[in-house]
Parts: sequence; structure tokens; C-alpha cells
Amino acid sequence: MAEPAAPDNTKTRQGERACDCFADSKTFFDKRFAENIFALRQAYQKRYHFALSCLTIKSDDTVADIGCAQGGLLLICKKSNIKAYGIDFSHEALKVANRLGLDNVVCADAHKIPFSSNLFDKVLVLEILEVLQDKTSALEEIRRIAKADATFYFEVRNGSFILRKPANLISRIFNGIAKQDKPQLLFNEDPSCRQWPEILRLCGYNIIRPVKSPVYIYYENPVQFIKTIVIVLINYLFPAKYCFTLSFLCNKRR
Repeated sequence: MAEPAAPDNTKTRQGERACDCFADSKTFFDKRFAENIFALRQAYQKRYHFALSCLTIKSDDTVADIGCAQGGLLLICKKSNIKAYGIDFSHEALKVANRLGLDNVVCADAHKIPFSSNLFDKVLVLEILEVLQDKTSALEEIRRIAKADATFYFEVRNGSFILRKPANLISRIFNGIAKQDKPQLLFNEDPSCRQWPEILRLCGYNIIRPVKSPVYIYYENPVQFIKTIVIVLINYLFPAKYCFTLSFLCNKRR
């Protein structure tokens, strides 16, 4: 089986050019990832472990992390001797991944993934789809790189989150009438708990089962700390359709 080659400078430049449509959000994420190392934080590590646990990974499987950020999930795979590769459009995030000892990452966005077709056994996509301009194009690319019997784990923000409207309002207030600090893509309306399954099905995915993905408390700043506490409580008290994120275990429709 052909394996993805380690990224070279040409691929990195191609990946960065592919990120042009995300110019505003790329600037935001580059700054965020340059200032903070999220990959090693316990809350994120727990989240990655949970996502991987939902996939039955065999010793000879090859894994793809689409939107790998600083490579936290890839670090777990490396420690477990799992072949794993990641892409992200943030050059600064991948600089951190390189410093953490990861060379299996490529700078690219999900609309044009620089991997061969029918290559991966397991694919993870964690809170990336909601900020993409063309979800259909990205989902088709993600499907293309996966084998016929591949399994996918999608985690997405839920437009039906019970506190979505007040949360958006608070976020805008705390970010200084926000658009100055955050890209418009982060304030777009997220698809609802009914719309996400339909989007996946229309793009050729079969939902094996929905998964109630856990949320973990972490401290980045006081506002973020309070936010995660509230989300954890809602996740515990309410059905998945009202929670902050939704997760789906999928395979390819035949």
C-alpha cells in the first residue's frame, strides 16, 4: 500500500496557496496557534482519545486527521505506533506540530487535500466542517482519500445548541464587536442537528450511529473556563440534539 510521503517545501507552498480563500480566518488561527500550545492540554488530549476510541483501529490501519491543528491527536497515534497523517491550513499550528516532533503534517485546506485517493482506513474531522466555505466540496475530498471500507468520525458544532443565540451574543460582546478580532466565518450560522445528517448523506456518507461526544473543562481565560463549565452541564443534562457539538460515526454509502 502506498503511504503518504513526508511533506516537502513544494507541498507546503501549494497548501498555503490553497488557503487563500481563508485569508481572514487563517490570520486569526495563525495568531491563536502561535500564542498557545493546545496540543498538550489535558482537555484536548481527552477529546482526542475519545474520538480515537470510537474507531476500531487495527495495527496496519492508516489514519488521517483533517484539520489537525498542532497535532495533538497525531501525537497520541505516534505513541501508539499508529500510522497517522494530518493537514491544517494554519502554518503556525504546523510549526508547533514540527517542534513537537511531528513531520507527518501538510499545510493545506480540506477543499483540496494533497493525498492520493483510496488511501486511509480511518478519518477524523473535529470541528472543522462548520467553518468551511464549501462543505460539499470538502466532504467529497475527505471521502475521496478514504478507502471503500473506511470509517469516519465527524465532530461538528450544533446550530441547535440550546444556548446558541445568547452564546453568540456574548461572544460578540467579549470580542469587541467581534469582527475586528475574529473572522466572519466563526459567526456563520451552524447547521442544525437535523441538517448535519442530511449534509453527510447527500455527500455520500452513511451514518453508522450518532455519538454524544463529551466536553472537557479547560482554562484558557476566565470566559472560556465558564463557557466550558456551562457546556459540560448542558451536555450532561440534555439530549445530544441540544448539546454544543454533535458527532457522527460514518462509512461510505454504497
